[in-house]
Amino acid sequence: MKRHSIFYLFLFLFCLSGNAANYLISKKATTVGEIITHRGYDFKVGKSAFPDFESFLAANTEDNSIVYVADGTYSKDITITKPNLTFLGNNAYSDWTATRNAETIITANIYIKASNVTINGFKFTEKGRIESTSATNANPLSEIKVLHNYFEGMTIGRNTH
Repeated sequence: MKRHSIFYLFLFLFCLSGNAANYLISKKATTVGEIITHRGYDFKVGKSAFPDFESFLAANTEDNSIVYVADGTYSKDITITKPNLTFLGNNAYSDWTATRNAETIITANIYIKASNVTINGFKFTEKGRIESTSATNANPLSEIKVLHNYFEGMTIGRNTH
C-alpha cells in the first residue's frame, strides 16, 4: 500500500471515529427501553432505535451519524433536513448483482434537503425515489451519495429534473 493511501485510510477511520453515533430504524423498535441488536450493535428503543424514519428524524440525533435501516417496507415520504447522515439499508455496500439480504424497501419519496447525506443499500420500488428540491445555484447542496441501491419498476415524470 502506498504512503498516501495509508494516510487517506487513517483520515477516513479518524473521521468515522469522531462524534458519530449509530442509530437503528427498525419495525421491531416498538417497546421503549428494549435493547435490539443489529449487525453486532446494541440499540435502545427510544434513544438509538426508532420504529420509522419520522420518529428518528424528529429525535435529537448527533451529526456524522450512521443510521442502519433494517429490512422491511417503508412507505411514507421522508424529508432529510439534518446534514451529515449516512443511511445504510440492509444491503449496504452490496452490488445489486450479488445475492442480497432481505431488502430495505422504499416505496415513497426521499427528499434530501441537507448536505453530506448518503443513501446506501436500499431497494426502491413503485413510486420510491430520491429527490432534492431545496438546492439552488446560490445555495447548493454537496456530498450527496446514492450508492449500492436497486431501483425496480419505476417511472420518472416528464417534469422531474
